[in-house]
Amino acid sequence: GIKLRHNNFDYKTKLPKRRMDCSTRTISRLLNMSYDDVLKLQFKIAYDYGMLHPNYDDITRDILISHGYKRIPMVTTHQSIAQFMYEHKEGRYAIAGAKHIFAYINGVWYDDNQNLIAPDLYIVQKVAYVYEYCGE
Repeated sequence: GIKLRHNNFDYKTKLPKRRMDCSTRTISRLLNMSYDDVLKLQFKIAYDYGMLHPNYDDITRDILISHGYKRIPMVTTHQSIAQFMYEHKEGRYAIAGAKHIFAYINGVWYDDNQNLIAPDLYIVQKVAYVYEYCGE
């Protein structure tokens, strides 16, 4: 028989396929911009830089820094994402771990359903860097 495969579903893991749009969703949430407007901005910057994809770290950095955020490297602190969230209940942040970034605003974690299916697997990871809102 014919096997049907839906493009947005990975049959091995039984999870939706990654859309690789975490930076778009994060910027959209932090800057109160529509998803489409953020994606257009990311593609414009990617084109200007001669990059193929809109979700490179450099693009996220440029957008957030231009809107009053400061990038703080965290690798040397060896702090888990859970510990960072526990210690930062106030403020607007983008928290980056291994190949993923999400918005964290006043103690609330904003992410897609795929990552919220198994949050315990993600929050034990170490924080690579955060963006903290410092005002424009």
